[in-house]
Order: sequence, then C-alpha cells, then structure tokens
Amino acid sequence: MKRTIIACLVLLGTACVQNANLSMVEIDGRAYPSDFTKCTFATGGQFWLGPGTLDLSYPGSSYRMVLYVKNNLADPTTLDPAALTGAKVWYPQAADVRIDPKSYTDAYGPNPALLSTTFSGNVTGLDGQGIQPAGGSGTVLVVAVSAPLAMQLGALVGPMDVKSLVLGVTLRGKTGDGSSLDSAEWYFPLQVCNGCLPLPTCTTAGQVPVDQSCFGPQQDALELCGTPPSPQ
Repeated sequence: MKRTIIACLVLLGTACVQNANLSMVEIDGRAYPSDFTKCTFATGGQFWLGPGTLDLSYPGSSYRMVLYVKNNLADPTTLDPAALTGAKVWYPQAADVRIDPKSYTDAYGPNPALLSTTFSGNVTGLDGQGIQPAGGSGTVLVVAVSAPLAMQLGALVGPMDVKSLVLGVTLRGKTGDGSSLDSAEWYFPLQVCNGCLPLPTCTTAGQVPVDQSCFGPQQDALELCGTPPSPQ
C-alpha cells in the first residue's frame, strides 16, 4: 500500500502512524520504492502505509525498512538561521526500536490485543550519512527487527499464526558540532507470522521467484514468478 501525503494516526492493521511528539529531527514515514526492479528510494517520494509483515519461518529473517527523515534544525549563530551550515548537519548513528512501547499501548489501547512479549526490542547501527539542516531530508535504512530478535519472536508464533505488534522507532544521532540529537519515537504496525509468505514454485522456463519488497522473501509481500532482474 502506498500514498503521496503523510497520514495522521490510523489504528493498527491499516497504516503506520505519525510521530506523537515533535522533534527537530523527524521521521516522516516509511518509504515506498520508486522502482521495484532497482529497489531505489527517492527522497520525498511515496509512502508505505503498512502494516508490515515478517515471516519468521525463514532462517535468519529480519525486518528492514527505509525511512524518510527530515532535519528541521537551523543555525541561530548565522545571519541567516536557515543557512546550510555543517554544524547543523545531522548524522544518524543508531536505530533504537521498542516492541509495543507503553507510550503507544497506553494512549491507543490497540484492539485486538498485541502479541504478548517480554522482549524490549533492539538497537542497530546506521550508516551515518548526513542530512542537511533547515528542512533537508534523506532516506535511512533501518533494521527494525534484527535476526536475533526475529528468532526470539519465532518461538512465540505457531505455524501459520499471524500476530500483531507495534514497533516504536527512535533514531539516535549527532549534529556536525558534536551535539547528540534524537528523533521523536515513530510507530509502525507489524504482523509476524510463521509460514505466511512461502516461496512459489515456478514452472515456466526461465522464471524464478522475484522479490516484491526489496528486502527479501521473508517480509511484506509474496514472491511472484517472473524473469530475474538484470544485474545493476
């Protein structure tokens, strides 16, 4: 599912939700690939509403997504506060992801209930590519559910079961002048299952399972039989 504008809060199972709090660095939403054959993500392009799906039956499965991030910082030490100065470039360093954060469950009381788990989440590193200030935007690849966490979740989901949870994503980073700055927490609904995205059996000569999510067969969409993409 995709869209071209930012949506406000929609309950679990239909869409991602926007930040509950404002921050000088904000996550606008999850990016929808501008080209599935090349898996390119254009800054400021379309949005994937969700929910996401993670099939835990694949060995080493993990859940990855590209986020649109905006840097709203300005530099008050310059004559033009909106000037693009290196001091206010923001560099993402880590993604701190919580499962079913209390801030979400207390505020929205999701129904049906979310998957009951004692796992707090995971923290994964980011590439650190800088995002310019004064409304500059960029894309950040986030491993929202790491392989070790997916393995733990797999023990809670039976064959062909589908359970729901919410990911609370906070991006942690530093500005060019060394100040620590984090985004507000952003929520994304995720369905976890055990065997709901099986690989197809392709019987036509020359056809193979082709990924429809840009992140592998274990997430978001069934693979379809087709011609493998040409090497880039």
